[in-house]
Formats: sequence, structure tokens, C-alpha cells
Amino acid sequence: MIAAGRNAAKLEALREHGASVLLRTEDDAGPRRFRDELKALGDGRGVDVVYDAVGGPTSLEALRGVAFGARFVIVGWTSTPLAARGGREANVLPTNLILMKGVDVLGSPAAIAVHREPRLRERRLAQILEWASDGRLRPVVSQVFPFAALPEALRAKWDSRYPGNIVVHPGPA
Repeated sequence: MIAAGRNAAKLEALREHGASVLLRTEDDAGPRRFRDELKALGDGRGVDVVYDAVGGPTSLEALRGVAFGARFVIVGWTSTPLAARGGREANVLPTNLILMKGVDVLGSPAAIAVHREPRLRERRLAQILEWASDGRLRPVVSQVFPFAALPEALRAKWDSRYPGNIVVHPGPA
């Protein structure tokens, strides 16, 4: 598995969870080119699958590093979290690259799908709970905040300070 991230701490956390190749998506100057690294990892052709939770310049660079006929799965757009509400420029993928590379671009909007089709929720929740019970699903929780620190927790998530997830504990502080 190839994992990409902005900083060394997050990349090391990804290595601890099974990533064998780590790519930096940013350096001190901002977004960096990593398409050639992806191509090299795919024997010069590029990679076959991208799981994209970021959007923005990282998505574009990943798209440039895919092989012909690759699958590009979009699961989020954390680089532009206000795009859905018109607060920032929305993510834009170049259709010319998608066409020339024969890429299958798939959206995987889990929360939206369940909202539109509520019957999915029960089956999906049962599967997730089974995986958690069997130990096959182990969420990474890097930081726990008391409810009284909710603004600080939200800022930490927004600033991407911790690898993995943060939890806001609803109990007393």
C-alpha cells in the first residue's frame, strides 16, 4: 500500500498501520509533485487505484500518476471542506486526463448514500460492528478531548494536527 501525507508524523502513523511506501504531498513551499514517484511505483505505468479523501492539488497530482485504465475513488475533499457550501472554490479534475487515461472515477459518498437510502444504515452498521468485534477494524484515535474543549478539538481537526482521529468525550470534564 502506498500512502501519502503532508508531514512526517502522519506518514509514520501510516507506516505503523501497514503502508509500505510513503509519499510526501507537501514540502515547505506547499504542494509538491509526486506523479513521477507514483508512475515509478507502477513499473513506469503509474498506479492502478487511488483512494482520494483529500481533493485539491493532491488529487490532481495523484490523477497524473495513475496508469491507463486506473480506478480513482473519491471519498472526501478535506482540502476544500467548505466547497459543498460555496465557501471555497470546488475541486476540479481535468476531464482531458480522465479521458486520455481511460480512468474510472467513482464517488463513494457513504453518509449521503445512507441519508438517501436509510435502509443501508442497519446493514452497514452491523458489518462495521462485526469487524470491530473481530478486531479487523481498529480506528486510530490520536487525541481525546473533553466536551468542554469542543472548540479546541474542532480547531485541531481543522488544522490536521493529529494523525488518525480525534474524539470528543461527552462525559464530565
